[in-house]
Amino acid sequence: MRLLLPEVRRLSAGDWDRALPILDAILKVVFLDVGLAIDAYRAADRRDLATTLASIGDAVISTDVAGRVTRMNHAAEALTGWPLAEALGRPLDEVFRILQEGTRAPAESPAARVLREGAVIGLANHTLLLSRDGTERPIADSGAPIQTAEGEILGVVLVFRDQTEEREAARALARSEARHRLLFDSSPLPRWVYDRETLRFLEVSAAAIQRYGYGRDEFLAMTIEDLLPAGDLPALRQAAAGLTAAGDSGVWHHRLKDGQLRSVELHSRDIDWDDRPARLVSVIDVTERERLAGQLRQAQKMEAMGRLAGGVAHDFNNLLSVILTYSHIIADGLAPGAAIREEIDEIRKAGERAAELTKQLLAFSRQQVLPPKVIDLNDVLARTEKMLRRVIGEDVVLHAVRAPALGRVLADEGQIEQVLMNLAVNARDAMPRGGQLMIETANVELDESFVRAHAGAKVGAHVRLAVRDTGVGMDEATRGRIFEPFFTTKEVGRGTGLGLATVLGIVQQSGGTIWVESEPGRGTTFEILLPRVDESGPLESVAPARAPGGGFESILLVEDEAALRSATGRILRGAGYRVLDVPGGAEALDLFERNDAAIDLLLTDVIMPEMSGPELARRLRALRPGLRVLCMSGYAGEAVLQHGLDSGVAFLAKPIVPAALLAKVREVLGAPG
Repeated sequence: MRLLLPEVRRLSAGDWDRALPILDAILKVVFLDVGLAIDAYRAADRRDLATTLASIGDAVISTDVAGRVTRMNHAAEALTGWPLAEALGRPLDEVFRILQEGTRAPAESPAARVLREGAVIGLANHTLLLSRDGTERPIADSGAPIQTAEGEILGVVLVFRDQTEEREAARALARSEARHRLLFDSSPLPRWVYDRETLRFLEVSAAAIQRYGYGRDEFLAMTIEDLLPAGDLPALRQAAAGLTAAGDSGVWHHRLKDGQLRSVELHSRDIDWDDRPARLVSVIDVTERERLAGQLRQAQKMEAMGRLAGGVAHDFNNLLSVILTYSHIIADGLAPGAAIREEIDEIRKAGERAAELTKQLLAFSRQQVLPPKVIDLNDVLARTEKMLRRVIGEDVVLHAVRAPALGRVLADEGQIEQVLMNLAVNARDAMPRGGQLMIETANVELDESFVRAHAGAKVGAHVRLAVRDTGVGMDEATRGRIFEPFFTTKEVGRGTGLGLATVLGIVQQSGGTIWVESEPGRGTTFEILLPRVDESGPLESVAPARAPGGGFESILLVEDEAALRSATGRILRGAGYRVLDVPGGAEALDLFERNDAAIDLLLTDVIMPEMSGPELARRLRALRPGLRVLCMSGYAGEAVLQHGLDSGVAFLAKPIVPAALLAKVREVLGAPG
């Protein structure tokens, strides 16, 4: 464009008006991008106009009507590689060629197109200019005819903009955006950016789209509030208003598109996003962690309560042993029809009821010593069904569905009967107006996904025992506490709160797991899973209890509770046995050494000060191998095993009842040596 100025300067004053249309066409092309009005240049003097045209950085080339180069500015020389002196008079297509970008096919000469159309045109932005040395440069180009006021075309002026730098800048920007997108999307964690003022989403990662289920456009039409349940909104709004700590810390709850509610931990930092105050957030789903933490807390609470229950049961069992023993002794010594017999019987019955409670406490705390046997749950259910029908009453319909070819389990038959009875009683109480009770057995295989979702379950073959009712159901708060000892929703006097605690202890002691599904108004289902055992194992049943008996043998009785030692000695002496009783292990060792040959049985408490019963038994057997031993304890299970009770040693659980004590002593003394 600068090279056209000498021609402009040679115009006479009369010719100036005639030249203005030509300059007007040129300036429309050249100054289109900078937004300068042509009227400003019409008012400029010739020197200002020359200065302005000379400052143009775009390449400007003019031709005559034959398409030969007549003028070029310095930018055009640099772009084409032709000095003006060599380019003058040459056909335009010798100075450069225009190629289609992409295909590199020859494009129409811009001068030819301007001449053909006779108007100002914008040429393609996706073209390449092939220079003298073969260099290809991306260009944007425009053209206009040079013509007189009467419309006569004198030539063509072309303006080219080298887009190399712009393209590189665009590529750099694209690469930067691609890297940003890669970093943003490469994280497996859902991530997003939101406006700190409006809480509207500004950008979301692929992981967020996949995890939450919303499309990108859906996300960008939402705010953070749309993800939160109603209960979390007040805390979010306080945080957004600056009334509390930042709302992107700690554990929150997010609702997915499918309605799932997940616990999430948020990590964020403030950023600028298109000159807007924003926040970049990374999301960690901690639902499973929270669930496991809750289960751990519940397990620890139950374990602590179990230890407490076991300790209480031990102390009560010692006291109950004394109460039950003396009530039996007194009752046995009364004459028929004695006036006090009724009162003594009430004392005995109260002691027996208390003993049942301590048994339930021991079952809950998994501190019972009961030798498991290979049993068939179908057989247990069949034997228990008639009794269950009497318990639930006529207005509850019982359906017992026993699966064919049911696998066997290793458990105590009496405990399983107790589980069925407790669950049936609970179901009956949940259906005060009657309903349906279904007890069902089935073989099941537990896989990894099931085990992950059900704490305590193990992969493999199991037998399922399901108890379903159509009762009032339970809310979430109640479901979370039903296995706690002494927790009950029943009225005062209608339950101890130990039924389900006992069920839990029995199931866990049998190596199984239990869980409950329930909703208010939709009934309750308890499912128990017990590991299956080898099908070839023999079925066993509970041996019938031996009748109480006496004898003439000598028994060394070791018990640190004086009242219980006295009561136990009276029972044994009354049955004909010779009894030597001492309070502890040291005294027992001394007495045994002096009466070795005369002692036939060691009857000892397990947990005593200074020396435990199992330790005493080992030391006495070292002196006389084959000595018969019977251990007894108000503790049981793990607490007993921790004190070294050998698996082959006979065991009697407190509270001591005369008939059970005499039967067990006779059993041990009569066993093969």
